[in-house]
Amino acid sequence: MEREYGTRPVFTQGQFWIVEDALWVPRTVDSVTCLVGKWFRTKRYCKRQSDFRGIAQIAAQIATDERFFEGTAVGVATPKNFWAVVDGKLKEVPLRPERRMRTRVHAEPDFKAKAPLFKGLLDHIFRDDKEQRALLQLLFGGALTQSLWKRQVAVLLYGNTGSGKSVLLSILRAMFLPDLMSAVNPQQWPTKRVWPASL
Repeated sequence: MEREYGTRPVFTQGQFWIVEDALWVPRTVDSVTCLVGKWFRTKRYCKRQSDFRGIAQIAAQIATDERFFEGTAVGVATPKNFWAVVDGKLKEVPLRPERRMRTRVHAEPDFKAKAPLFKGLLDHIFRDDKEQRALLQLLFGGALTQSLWKRQVAVLLYGNTGSGKSVLLSILRAMFLPDLMSAVNPQQWPTKRVWPASL
């Protein structure tokens, strides 16, 4: 696989990960089993699907690194480059596999562009509350750089109906691939049982 893709694969989160166009992309064990069949089907003791799967499973054990993506660089991958957060500032650097990025946004940033609709939405939601506005923008940045989980931060949007919560989520959702998003009903959230100090 390293010869085929140019980078040593990693097995984590139940999948193989290989590099394509400087991004890490997943490959299922089944798809790697097919590759094994393609590469080794002429070998004497490698004829059946179970043989191919056995080789894929051995490869998974060799390549396992469950903490691999914990070393992801903080920043945003774009079509041409990687915008890294270095000492609290954005810096444009080449996108390389060692940055461990799995997604990219679809456009380069335009720091001179105006965003009147977004500004109008924030004005509607927060009015003169600059602190809440700054916090939301900070959290959006954390989501885009995929670093909120590293700080164990969860965000709850709270407000009246029609206050703009769903619109904000739609804007944020548009920046990610569909397979990177999921929803869990609040009734299914895990709860931590706290016992009283004395019974």
